[in-house]
Amino acid sequence: LSLKPDSAGATNGMGTALAAMGRYTEAITYFKRSTELNPKLAEPRVNLALAYLVTGQTSSSLTEYGHALQLQHDSAQVYPHVGLVIAQPDHARRMLDRMASHAQDVPDDPWPRVWQAWIYATHPATSIRNGPLAVQLATQAIDMTNHPPAAMYDTLAAAYAQLGDYAQAMTFSDKAKQ
Repeated sequence: LSLKPDSAGATNGMGTALAAMGRYTEAITYFKRSTELNPKLAEPRVNLALAYLVTGQTSSSLTEYGHALQLQHDSAQVYPHVGLVIAQPDHARRMLDRMASHAQDVPDDPWPRVWQAWIYATHPATSIRNGPLAVQLATQAIDMTNHPPAAMYDTLAAAYAQLGDYAQAMTFSDKAKQ
């Protein structure tokens, strides 16, 4: 870091080292700096979100995960982390609201619909799950995309499974594997 103080990667690395030592408050400073140095990198945002989550700053964590999702929609790195936050119904509702707002602001972006569909299809709380809406949103996202990635088909498969239509769920699960 002393050799490259303006390197987003080195700054993120320092934050990661501090977090590994349990020094999350200090790590947050470095992760924030990394996002300022290169706002287009998703990794420092995920690290910042996780540090916020560990320090009890759930709202800030959700915001950073939202930024990371906008940067890297189908990231295997982001999915499990977001799951930690949205497992609680009020956090899921906030994420759904955030994604719905983003879908209105950027109507050509299919990913907010994918994320909403995934939450509606798979959330552990029955008060959140909504199979018909999940199918509708996932279908819209796929229809908006020339070559839908596997994550979109997986989401539609989960939505159909939520409805109990296992034949359709298997059809789209198989399509995701192709």
